[in-house]
Amino acid sequence: MSPTDIAMMEKALVKIDDPTCSKRRRVYEEEEETEEDEEEEEEDCEEENERAGTSKKKASRSKAGCKRATTRKMRDIPDLYGADIFKNGRATQPKNPYFVAKIRAKKRDHLYIPVDVVRDYNLEIPSRMTIRDPAGREFEAKRKDWKDGRIWLTGGWRNLCWWNLVEKDDRCICEFMRGKGKKSLYLQVQVVYEGSVSNRNNKYKK
Repeated sequence: MSPTDIAMMEKALVKIDDPTCSKRRRVYEEEEETEEDEEEEEEDCEEENERAGTSKKKASRSKAGCKRATTRKMRDIPDLYGADIFKNGRATQPKNPYFVAKIRAKKRDHLYIPVDVVRDYNLEIPSRMTIRDPAGREFEAKRKDWKDGRIWLTGGWRNLCWWNLVEKDDRCICEFMRGKGKKSLYLQVQVVYEGSVSNRNNKYKK
């Protein structure tokens, strides 16, 4: 190997081991890593913003859905004490404990007895109870207790509504009354038909 070749190789080795070159290389590598980190951070931010936007949309849709559902439920629940029908003179307010009910789309054979009425008047609902319609017909119903404390009467309510041509917008005044000897408790039902000026209890099957 000639002295010239040896000199060139030594120069090349010095260049490789030059701390300035190594420093530049490290700075360059650090810059590349920083750029990659910034890009990943931006992507994460974008994803978070997208998720936040989606969550907000879902939340707004959920709130709107709940609001609509609540509005529907409030519309479907009748006034338990029928203030409007008594104020308008469409029916006479009972003197005994009572509540106002409507037939249910899914549970047509279930008559719900409001807990407030039972509690306020200290009523003891028997396991079997008679429901009497405006024509004097009697229908036997059974008490059904749900785990959440609600009390229902089943078995005779559907038949009473069928015989009296009760439809979904009609309202039934259910009055708690005592039989002979004031021992047995039964329900006397009056029907207030939707659109009627006064209580027409003659609208029933004969």
